[in-house]
Parts: sequence; structure tokens; C-alpha cells
Amino acid sequence: MAQTDRNLSGTEENKLSGELRFGVIMNWYYRDVLQEDFLPKQIDLLDDFFPSLLIEEKESDGKTKVPAEYDLRDRVIRAARYHDHLYVSGSRQVTQILGRLMGTAQMSLEKERATTAELLRRAAGDLCNSPEYVAALANRSLQRLADLTDDQTDRFMSTFNDYFVAVCDRRAELALDEKEQELFPIEDETFRNVMENVVYQWRQGTIEGAAKAWTWLLLFSLLRNECGRLVTVYLSSFRERRSYRHTERRVEVVDTDDPEKDGREEWFYDGDDLDHRFPGVDWYCDRCGEYLNDQEGFDDHLHVWKCTRCGYENRIEMDNIYDSGADYEHDGAPSDPKEFYRALKERADEVNSAE
Repeated sequence: MAQTDRNLSGTEENKLSGELRFGVIMNWYYRDVLQEDFLPKQIDLLDDFFPSLLIEEKESDGKTKVPAEYDLRDRVIRAARYHDHLYVSGSRQVTQILGRLMGTAQMSLEKERATTAELLRRAAGDLCNSPEYVAALANRSLQRLADLTDDQTDRFMSTFNDYFVAVCDRRAELALDEKEQELFPIEDETFRNVMENVVYQWRQGTIEGAAKAWTWLLLFSLLRNECGRLVTVYLSSFRERRSYRHTERRVEVVDTDDPEKDGREEWFYDGDDLDHRFPGVDWYCDRCGEYLNDQEGFDDHLHVWKCTRCGYENRIEMDNIYDSGADYEHDGAPSDPKEFYRALKERADEVNSAE
């Protein structure tokens, strides 16, 4: 049976592991940062860091031991309070699932692996559809870091950096067959995309950036390969992704006699699809990333388009357009409407004059 209370003073526990596991992160957070002697129970940790995502609380008087259970239909763990803590004993299945969620299971890896995978799949879907919840997770991380003492903050920043390096080093050393034999294998593309979000936020050098980087790692350690779905929906800052333009516009440097305009960059549009509301813009679904322009019936004169692949309703508006992939990926400013429409007007005038 997987342990629920773990003494952190042993020699093996003092080694900083490069395994990407929720239990490993909790281990160094409580041991190295908070410098506490014991790790809270697994079910309490999951409920504290991801409230109501994986575990729903059952009604109880708080004084009776009610066995936890896994609801196969809703794919959620249900547990009751017993003296202010969620009670997990009494269900071997739930104990096995918790061990796989935390990455601490010692028994046969195949036991309840498929059930846990379904649970993670459902949780990832809920997160993709709940931007408010995801933003709240990042805010909870920020509050945790803000509540640390100065010494704890220094230890967190140092340990986080060492752990991130250890995770990347371990990943680089794993052979392909070793990656595929892991309990919940992570695809290389998913690993790269999530880690890019972690690095981008960490390099901000702010407590807010550190909190977002940590939140991405927490999500990744829990959801594993399912975390790839979150990357397609949220920016590194946990704001919802928006469509951006791949246009035929080109940037040119303006050389004039006016000192205020000389050397300035301006956008020029070369395309011919001027009958569109937003000429030259490629639209992608904000949930699943599907290319929308080719979907049957798509018209950018509509203000909302429901993706035919996943059913998500995408806003087709000017403030959802970005000048470049970099602006889009890193939460930059949307396209300047004045520049956008100026470039289109100049192109329209050019076409009309040629006729």
C-alpha cells in the first residue's frame, strides 16, 4: 500500500529527484522549502492544491469513518471528512489511484493505471473548459509564495531551479524505450511545449512569474501527457489563447525627410481577399487549435464561430488578432486596429487604381 504520511528526514528523501511527479514536488516543497518533518496525506495534498478537481467531498458528520470511493461514471474520487481531514482508508482502489496520481505507488504499476488515466483525461478536459479555475490555481500558487518568509522564498527559488534542471537532465538521459515504459509516458512535443512555458515565466524574475512557472510544473507533474491539451488552450500566463494572423503583409522601413517618420516600421498588405472582414487572417480554435478558415460554412463576417471539431465558440473579433506568433505565444499586445485598417485601405486603393 502506498504511504500516506512520509517522514522526510531519511537520506534517500534528501536527494533532489529529477522525476516529474506531483509527489516529488510536494516532497521538496515541504522538506526543503517549508522545512517540515512530515508530508500531509496524499488525498489532502491533492484536494489542497487542486480543490474539487479530482476529489469531491461527500456529506458526513465529520466523526464517522466513511470509506472513500471512485465513481466510475463521473470519473471522480469521493471522500468524506473525518476530524477535519479527508478519509481515504477502506478503499484499496482509491489508495492505488492516489499512489499513481502522486507517483509514489510501489505495487504493480498496471493496477488502476487505466482508471487513473481516465481520471486525468477528465480532469484535463475540465481544466480546458474552465479558464476561471485555471486562473484561480495560478493565484493560489502566488498566494502560497507570497506567504513564505524571506528565507523560505530564497529556498524555494533555489530548489525550484535545481529541480527544473534535474527534470530536464533526466529527460535528456532517458532512452526512447525508457520513456515509453513510464507509467504515464510523456510525448517529447508535450514536454518541450510545457517546459517552454515554465522557462518563459521563470525568466520574468518576478514572484508572479515564479508562481506561474510552479503552477505549470504542478499541472504537468499531475496530468503528465494530458497537460499537452492545456498548452493548446492557455498561454504561459494562463490566459486563454487567442487567434493570431499569418498574413501576407510585409514590414518595411519608411525613409522620409520627416524626422518623426524616418526609419519607422509600417505594415503593408499584399493580399487580394479584400472581401473578407479580416483579410489575411488565419483563425484557429482557441480550445483544440483546429484551423477554422477551412471549416465548412466559416465566414469571418460572423462574430462567433463554433468549431466543427470540438464545438467551442470562438470570438471572431479584432482584439483576438495578433501580428506575430511571438506576440500570441507570450501574451503580447493584439494588433493595432489603426495600423491594420490603414494597411487594408492602402491595399484597396492600390487595387482600385489598377482597375
